[in-house]
Order: sequence, then C-alpha cells, then structure tokens
Amino acid sequence: MRPLYTLLANFIASILVGCLVAVTVIPINLIVLSLWLVLVWFCYARLHMRSSVIVQPLGLALVLFSAAIAPVKTTQHILKSVITFDARKMTLDQLDAYLSSPDNRERMPVRIQLAFSEGDKDEVLNLPSESISVADFIDAIQSQTQLRSRFEHCGNGWTLLWGGDCGSGLIIVDSGLFGAHPKKQFRRE
Repeated sequence: MRPLYTLLANFIASILVGCLVAVTVIPINLIVLSLWLVLVWFCYARLHMRSSVIVQPLGLALVLFSAAIAPVKTTQHILKSVITFDARKMTLDQLDAYLSSPDNRERMPVRIQLAFSEGDKDEVLNLPSESISVADFIDAIQSQTQLRSRFEHCGNGWTLLWGGDCGSGLIIVDSGLFGAHPKKQFRRE
C-alpha cells in the first residue's frame, strides 16, 4: 500500500509544481522548474525512489500541456474586443490618423500601430461594419492589403497559461517590412 501512496504523492507534487510553473512569470517559472529537476534527481539518486522519475514528469507534462492549450490567452481576449470606427471605408492614411489620435487611443482595447510604404497611403480599406472585433479588423486589413499583423510584448508578463501581456500592442506592417518596428523607420510623424 505504501508504494501507491508514494506514487500518488509524487503525482500530486508534480501537479502542484506544474501549476506554479504555468502561472508564474519568466524567469521565476524557470527557477521553479530547475528546482523541481534537482528534487527529482535527489529522489532518484539519494532516496532510490525510482517511481518519482516516471510519475513526476508525467504529472508535470500533463499540467504544462493543459496550460499551453488553455483558451485563456491574453491575445484571445483582445481579439474578441470590439473597436468602433467613424466610417466603414477609409484610406490607410486616414486609418493611421484615426488610430494615432489620442482621443481614439483611449477607446482601443490595445494600442494599434500601422507601418506602410508611402505608395500605399491612399489604398482604401472597407470594413464590414463600424463596430467590429479586433479579429475581424485584422482579417479585413490582411485580406484587402499587404499589411500583416502581430501582437508584441516584452516578455516580462509572459506566462504559460496566459501567454504574453501584449503590452506593446498590435503591430500592423507591410509584409515586405514585417521585421521592422513602425516607430523606428517607416512611420510618418
């Protein structure tokens, strides 16, 4: 009966460690994971608990996999948020002015930055409606222009469960300039 309790205790311990790793930010979660590896090695090498080498990684992998696929990521929440525009049809230059306006920035669920070449400023964007989700906004831009998008964050608030904090916002740039940062090279002031 004792080996069953030992297996169960190892499994529960690994689930607790997995939960801690999933909800803490980098680098704390990496430190916790490193300490856990030392503990498993200690149990195996010093205490001759062979079962902990099999059961603990299994429990940890189960929790971390569940956290990685959990539908609670910050980007998913932002993509469902609604943006309201003044018009359904506007040029990229008008859209850039609208998104850059301090009054409109306050109403956005996330900061949105545009970067496009000077020749594309008169390209017209037709939105499905004046109030659309961020996901529909991204789809409209990517299907009608060469602009592509990505969420940016510095990584300080990143967790396995919630993903990045999207603190730097949504970056929408010309596909040829995708590696460029909008403020540094291609943004007109």
